Amino acid sequence: QGKISPSDLEGLLNEVDHQLLIVQAILQKGGDDEAPICCFQTDPDGKIGCGRYVDGEYQLDILAPLDEFVEYCLKCRKERSDELPSAQGSAKRARILHYLPLEEILDDLEKLHFAQQAMEHLHVPLTFDEDLMAQAQLILPRAKSLPYFQEKFSLDFREAYFGKGEGNSTHVGFGVVRISQSAKGECAAYSHLAHEICHVLAGIGAGNETIITTLGLETNAALALAGDKNHEISLYRILKILAAYTGYVKARWTGQRDLWAELVYSLFPEDVAKKIEEKYQKSMETEFAPDYFVFGAPDYHYLLIPYLSFKEALREGRNYIAKDDVFDRDTAIPRLAQILRRELA
Repeated sequence: QGKISPSDLEGLLNEVDHQLLIVQAILQKGGDDEAPICCFQTDPDGKIGCGRYVDGEYQLDILAPLDEFVEYCLKCRKERSDELPSAQGSAKRARILHYLPLEEILDDLEKLHFAQQAMEHLHVPLTFDEDLMAQAQLILPRAKSLPYFQEKFSLDFREAYFGKGEGNSTHVGFGVVRISQSAKGECAAYSHLAHEICHVLAGIGAGNETIITTLGLETNAALALAGDKNHEISLYRILKILAAYTGYVKARWTGQRDLWAELVYSLFPEDVAKKIEEKYQKSMETEFAPDYFVFGAPDYHYLLIPYLSFKEALREGRNYIAKDDVFDRDTAIPRLAQILRRELA
């Protein structure tokens, strides 16, 4: 968040990784990889400290070398058994973002923007509920064929309709999908519909929007490669939003906001660019904890994690996102990876 200079950030990431590895070693030596992370610290001699907060003040219980520490560790915070993989995942993504140049992110944004603009005239608006239902029948077989589902679906799709008022697109339950009024007639409706249908099939709620976003985009990509221009246009739109937000986060962290703004204000009318920046600024202020090296939600899950996951897969030559603290299994994205390699080369 700009509190650490770019020249010091790599050292901080190394320190974070080092401490996480120490905690992991403690848990493994204790015979329980899923045991909780307690309050801990390290000193220059490699000793491990553990304690607790009492009336707002930290009290040290143990300070000992690793072997001795394991003998006395009580694994006292069982309700926090998932903190280690989550912390490691956050550190991993921070490192990916650290090594990803802002110029590369902005180049992705520009390429995706012009790819969408070049095809925008081919967009066929979805304006009626009947349009959504017809489109859903095209999306369903593509979504169901994704390896992630393994032909096991939580629910059957039943209905899609345009909601009234300003509500977001959502799976309202029992296989029924509501698409927001703001997407009506816009290319975004195609991605919204694919996203919500994947919610129906997966049965995953708001707790893991990253997986659903990825599955929805892979569905868009499959239809795009089959010749559906509407899904291709919508895919570019969503991908450029991912790049725009990630670029904003990177720019803020590295003190390069002007470089981000220069491109965004050149691509969009000034009033639109201003709204984008205001939205992202609010997102960072409310979703990134002010004093700690942690991430928040939901833009982190909708936008930042997917983009960084895609970029890491491309950099490593993979057609899948590797299982981690967010993705519950290796998640294949061959068609999305094909389009990204083609457009971002």
